[in-house]
Amino acid sequence: MKSRVKTNKWALMMLLSMISTLTFAQNCTIKGTVLDAETARTAILSGANYIVSPGFNLEAAKLCNRYRVPYIPGCMTITEVLTAMEAGADFIKTTTGKTEPTTLNAVYTMCRAIRAYYEKTKIQKGIKIAGGVKTTQDALMYLSVVKEILGEEFMSTDYFRIGSSSL
Repeated sequence: MKSRVKTNKWALMMLLSMISTLTFAQNCTIKGTVLDAETARTAILSGANYIVSPGFNLEAAKLCNRYRVPYIPGCMTITEVLTAMEAGADFIKTTTGKTEPTTLNAVYTMCRAIRAYYEKTKIQKGIKIAGGVKTTQDALMYLSVVKEILGEEFMSTDYFRIGSSSL
């Protein structure tokens, strides 16, 4: 029983840490809903430190790499995930839930792709779970999947975040 309580405390602390990444926005300018390179460039020249997009755009990824600004695209397919990582995306974001909610299966599949990329290149890419996280139980389930597939080395805000606007 004690080990279960310890694990649950650890998971809760990790979860709170992932959710608390929202506070980093106080020190950064983030531009969300960037659909193309032109909008990304405008945002960067206006001082954006991060570019977030609901979908992957190759030209926006290249531009962000050129300016050394992290790019966080939303991806829905394995092809998009792999293409985004190859193009230099720093994080892969699940769907926002506006079209359909994020599922455990989708997160599992994305994590497998991130793990395969890491094993091949030794370059860590992060995952951001967005959409469908409505309860702490939801968040803990996603945390468990990410930890199981990606491992301890991905269990920091550098590589794992949870969008918590519905939480």
